[in-house]
Amino acid sequence: MGRNQKDYFDYGDVYHIYNKVVTGQKLFESECDYQYFLEKYMIYLSPYFDTFAYCLIPNHFHFLVKVKEKEMIDVSKEDTNAAKKYLDGEESVNFFLENQLSRMFSGIALRHNRAIGREGALFKEGTKRVLLKTENRMVYQLCYIHHNPIHHHLTKRYDAWRYSSYNAYLSRKPSRLQREDMLEILDGIDGFLEIHREFKLDMNEDLFGEFDGWKLGS
Repeated sequence: MGRNQKDYFDYGDVYHIYNKVVTGQKLFESECDYQYFLEKYMIYLSPYFDTFAYCLIPNHFHFLVKVKEKEMIDVSKEDTNAAKKYLDGEESVNFFLENQLSRMFSGIALRHNRAIGREGALFKEGTKRVLLKTENRMVYQLCYIHHNPIHHHLTKRYDAWRYSSYNAYLSRKPSRLQREDMLEILDGIDGFLEIHREFKLDMNEDLFGEFDGWKLGS
């Protein structure tokens, strides 16, 4: 994750979005902090993204999202200059979504700083986003995101970490995740479990060379 990447948001494109807090800080100290973050995501970004995956760990976060198609984006309820300029055709969807990101994380940083009595920037260098152009990259990023708590030695099992989307894929309960689209790519729950198992065995290898026989997206 060494790339200081900020690809432009565009309709229908898929992105890995991530960032971390400055050294020595924790973004999430309690259950309430995790819940607050997800609530703000639902308000500021979920109306404009299809969300495939997420993971929150104490000092950073990851999301796998797809920008909705133009006809599915309604910003009329947003009382901001960025929304007005987007509606008037003066600015792009990238401009509007960057503003939504800024608003969300400014509020989170303000709450965090007030709670612990600190000042200054909380997040590093703005929020990164990497355009994912293939289904293989989407699947890799799905596994990478869910693997983060294991990589950082917070747990040994995907399903033991409460603050990721992994368990939502295994649940029959309604979800705001676009899990059906991802499960179609993976040929169902069995494929989802298998690709995560393989990723856990060796996350440093090009796993998808082993799955040439899979009909991704079929």
